[in-house]
Order: sequence, then structure tokens, then C-alpha cells
Amino acid sequence: MPTPRTHKELEEALAACQAHHQEKAEFISMMTHQLRTPLSGNKWALNMLLAEDVGPLTSEQRTILTRGLRATEEMILLLQDIIHAHKHDSWGLVYTHTPTSISSVVHAAVCHFEQDARVHDVEIVIEEPEHEADTLIIADEQKIRFVIQNLLENAIKYSKEQGHVQVSIHKENDHIVIHIADDGIGIPADALEHLGAKFFRAHNVLEKEGTGLGLFTAYKIIREHGGTITCESTEGQGTTFSITLPCTQPA
Repeated sequence: MPTPRTHKELEEALAACQAHHQEKAEFISMMTHQLRTPLSGNKWALNMLLAEDVGPLTSEQRTILTRGLRATEEMILLLQDIIHAHKHDSWGLVYTHTPTSISSVVHAAVCHFEQDARVHDVEIVIEEPEHEADTLIIADEQKIRFVIQNLLENAIKYSKEQGHVQVSIHKENDHIVIHIADDGIGIPADALEHLGAKFFRAHNVLEKEGTGLGLFTAYKIIREHGGTITCESTEGQGTTFSITLPCTQPA
């Protein structure tokens, strides 16, 4: 029978474990920084070429460069996913709540993926209240932006050619509700209950790039804001993700 550990031995073991976690955190931080810097440089160069700042492009050249840009942006987002997932597993995400305009966040996300939408031949439509003040909440703007970008990117990625993505924002009592709907490939019924699990991906999207970390992190962020994410989908017809967020955060 093993000998019980003394209090001092337990403290030493805990200190060693914490040191290991710190080393892992520092390695991940260094690795992601070293990878993200050249990727950002590649993205800048590809955008400059696509803008024809150094000369006109043929149709074939534009297609190749656009694919390269999309792959670079996906890698940058993957690195962000890794950072978010690692922080959550280790110590939890740190939140800074400030007045946040959901309308502004949505418009910024649509602008960010404007090129992707053109490449996929997808039209994005936004429906929102007339007054931006009606979409104000108290939240961590950076993390809510991550959620909106992740869901919007997925809606574009899994849309069919000449598809449509509709983003709607409205207020229900003391909550803001955001719907992101597409008419794309949809999610199989047996996969819906697993959405938000780390690394989970439905069988009908395995041929597309992705890890499942983005949606896992998005679910965590919304829950930790006191909100919810729900999903309605029919395979082959489309998907609607609905986010409900309280306008204020509990003290």
C-alpha cells in the first residue's frame, strides 16, 4: 500500500505542477507569436497584390492569390483558437466589460470577411434596429467580436455557391438577440447535440479546413457572459445560430 504524502510533499508537487503549466503557457505564447508575425506579413503582401498595387492581375492569378489569402487568414484564426482554448483550460479567460455596440461588432465582422464572401459568391444582409443605441450591451467587446466572426466565417464557408447569409439583431426586454442564418449545407440532426464540444466537427464538413476549437470557444464565451447559443439546422437547407446576451452583466 503506498505511503500517504506529507503536507510538504503535496506542496512541492503542486509547485512543480504550476511551474509546468507556466512553462507550457510561455511556450504556447512564444510559438503563436512567432507564427502569427510572418503570417500577418503574408496577409499584408497578398492583400497588396490583390489590390493590384504592384500591377494588374489575370483572372487565374487573382484566384490563386485569393486562395492563398484565405488559407493565411484561416491559419491566423486557428492560432487565435489555440490561444483562447489554452487560456480557458488553464486559468479561464479574463474579461473586461465595457459598453459594446453589437451593431458595430457585426458590421466590423462583415467587413472583415467581405473578401471571403466575394470569393464564395455569398451575399450578406444585415437587419438591425434603426438606432445603434438599441444594440448596446455591457460585454467584453473583443471576445464578442471573436464569437460573431467565428459564426459568420462558418456561415460563409459552408454556404453554397450564390448563397445568402442573413445577420439580424433585435432587442427582447433586457436582452439582445443575434441570428446568423445561412442557406448552406446544414448540420446533420445527430450532430446538433455535440455542437460546442472541443474538436467536434460534423461528418459532412470534414473535407473542409477547421478544428472545432472556434465553436467550442464561442460557446464558452457566451455562457460566461450569462448568455446562450442555440442552433437550428436542416441538412442540405441551412443553419441558424442564435445568440442571446443580457444587456448588463451581474456585479
